Amino acid sequence: MIIFGLLHIAISALLAYVLSFTFGQLTPWISIVSLLGSVALSACLLDYDSIDFVNLRLGAWRQSATGILERIVFASIIFVGLRHFIFLYYQVDNEVRSLHQFNLGDLPLHVHYIRNFALGVDFPPVNPNFPTALLRYPFGIDLYNALWECLGAPTGGHLFLVGFFCTVASLVCLRLAGSWMAMVAIFFGGGFIGLEKGGPQAVQNLLAWKSLFLSMFITQRGIIWALPVGVLLLYFLFLNARRNSEEPIHRRTLLIMGILWASMAFFHLHTFFILSLMIFIMQAYRLIRERRAFFTVVKNYLFVWIWPAVIGTYFVLFSLNLFRSNGLMHWHWGWTYEPSLGPNFLYYLTANLGVYLFLFFGIGCYLTKFKFKNLYFEYLVGVFLFILFFNLMLAPWAWDNIKILVWPYLALVILSYEVL
Repeated sequence: MIIFGLLHIAISALLAYVLSFTFGQLTPWISIVSLLGSVALSACLLDYDSIDFVNLRLGAWRQSATGILERIVFASIIFVGLRHFIFLYYQVDNEVRSLHQFNLGDLPLHVHYIRNFALGVDFPPVNPNFPTALLRYPFGIDLYNALWECLGAPTGGHLFLVGFFCTVASLVCLRLAGSWMAMVAIFFGGGFIGLEKGGPQAVQNLLAWKSLFLSMFITQRGIIWALPVGVLLLYFLFLNARRNSEEPIHRRTLLIMGILWASMAFFHLHTFFILSLMIFIMQAYRLIRERRAFFTVVKNYLFVWIWPAVIGTYFVLFSLNLFRSNGLMHWHWGWTYEPSLGPNFLYYLTANLGVYLFLFFGIGCYLTKFKFKNLYFEYLVGVFLFILFFNLMLAPWAWDNIKILVWPYLALVILSYEVL
């Protein structure tokens, strides 16, 4: 059901985009066709007896103490997610409220997009804040919610259902890839800043790696879908690039991964970029490593490389206005670190990344000593990309690079769990 739901959201948004573009605007009949058509297509694609998704079943807990810890972490995050998404958008008398203050900036904009689509704005839609320009924001998740809004569903209701489903999907996929450690790293991760006297408020300027759940997951709406899908892409196309060519991923699994990968640029541009880069590096490494099986590897994986790249590139070029957007890429040494914060850069790192900084260093030393070549290459890729995008910004504001940094960080966490 997790894969079915993620596919349903992706295909619904893509169908609605194509039909709305063809007929000029989103209408109730387009909403119905998109939602029902995606259900039919998703059901045809999924065949659990012949593809690699059996381990994604919710009951497939690990054994012994690890399984117990997984259940505890899972239940805790479900409680937190349920609480936040129930009160994500609710009304008291004539006021619309949200539980967390971080939503006060982003949520009104997304609701504005959703209602603009549902009311039949011309496609391609203009930016409601700058009506002389097209809306180039990756609005896939907002278009999906607009399908329900167009059919009369309450705004708070469909926002809750989509948000809570994506929370469960994220937990299931994170548990598959990295057990309790991956779930904790995303939803409960943090540095040592909470140990400071006076708490986080005393050192607010140092705080950049904030709670990923509060600062990103419940506010950056595209990431709620991109997180579980991105973890699946990491698991099947990045981490499993070490598999032998004689053990290829099933063709139908690759087709599903291709659809999700192609849709990513329509939902979250940063995630599409960094995951595409990571997958390209690992698959290129695989081709070099298995020179004798070059044509076997190409035959098995070229199927999933070409057409998702074409579709994704279209959305990238549209969002970036054919690379005419200025100021998106620039160097900023040390991410959000400024000299005014003091000369101790190591203190800044530990205050934000905490135990993970030492965990990654220890895992690197361990892999170097025992020379696990495939794991070590994955480790080097993760470290290199984290350091690179710790200094190369792909957004006007440095903090937004956390949408890039979270993926090599998560890959290193999953790798650390495998090693430990």
